[in-house]
Amino acid sequence: MSPDPSTRPAAPRDALAASLLPVLLHRIRNATQLISGLNGMLAYEEAGAILEERAGDLASASQSAEETGWLLGLLASSLDTDLLMARCHARGLESFLHLVRDALRREGREIAWPADPLPSLAPRVGEGWHLAWAVGALLWWTARALPEGGALRWSLEPAAEGWQLSAEGPVDDGTRSLAEDLRQSLPDADFAAREGGWSLRIPGPWLTA
Repeated sequence: MSPDPSTRPAAPRDALAASLLPVLLHRIRNATQLISGLNGMLAYEEAGAILEERAGDLASASQSAEETGWLLGLLASSLDTDLLMARCHARGLESFLHLVRDALRREGREIAWPADPLPSLAPRVGEGWHLAWAVGALLWWTARALPEGGALRWSLEPAAEGWQLSAEGPVDDGTRSLAEDLRQSLPDADFAAREGGWSLRIPGPWLTA
C-alpha cells in the first residue's frame, strides 16, 4: 500500500519530480523525432527497404519508450498517483539512477557511477518502484547539496542478509524527511545517518545480483 499522502513530506518529492521531468521530456522528444523522421522517409522511399535499414532505430525507440513510460509511472506513483501498481522493471534501479544522474548534470553536479553492474529489482517487491525511487531520491538530494561541480561518492554492495547503500555527503533536513518517508513505504529498510554521510540497509530479497 502506498503511503498516506497527508503524511508524506511534499518538498523533497516534488523537488525531485520537477528536476527529473525535463530530462524525461527531452527523451520523449528524441524518440518522437526519430519516429517522425522515419515516417517522413516512408512517404518518399520504398517502405520495405527503409524499415529493414532502420530496424535498429525502431527497436531503440521502442525500448526507450518502454523505459520512459515506466519512469513516468514511477514519478506519478511517488506523487501518490499509483500508475505502476505491482509492475516491476527488473533494471528499474539502473534506469532511474541514469535519469537522476542526467538531471544532476543539468545542475552542474554528478553521481559517480559504480564499476560493477547494479543489481536488479526483485519481482513484486516494494510495489515494483519504491526501492528504486528511495535510492535515487536519497542520492539526488545528497548530491544537489554539494558545491557546483561536485560528484557524490556512493556505493551499493552486498552485506549481511542483504545490501548496503552508502553515500559520503551532507545529511540535512531534506535527507531526514526522505528517510522518514522511506520508513513508511519500505519499513524493513534501515536508514542511519553518520558524520559526513549516511547508509541504508536493504533486505536481501529486494535486490538480485
